[in-house]
Amino acid sequence: NLGKIYTAQGQYTEAISVLTLSIEILETVFHPMHGELLGPLTSLFGVYQTIGNYAAAERTGRRLLELNRRLFGSDHPLLRDIAPDTPSPLDEPSSLAEEFDLSLDLHQDWLGARKVQALGD
Repeated sequence: NLGKIYTAQGQYTEAISVLTLSIEILETVFHPMHGELLGPLTSLFGVYQTIGNYAAAERTGRRLLELNRRLFGSDHPLLRDIAPDTPSPLDEPSSLAEEFDLSLDLHQDWLGARKVQALGD
């Protein structure tokens, strides 16, 4: 897509414009919480991270998280270890290591349960 091309060329302002327009069109055509928004939102999130606009990246990331939860449910293996009220690392940088440890524990628990399930089949 054009947003990815602009991003690859380092034309971040153009990428943001195209991706934002794409998101607006998809919201109008479908719905603000439609799965078609995952691609452009993910790309926009990446651009914001790349240029260091962490506030915009966080807003976009939170929207992506909410959209993923609505589409796939909070039990989805990639989402279930992220609490709905997870603080931003920008808000509480000291808790980032604790959040990582908790996330790692949950992933290991999930992987262990999957191994037991596979062995029992």
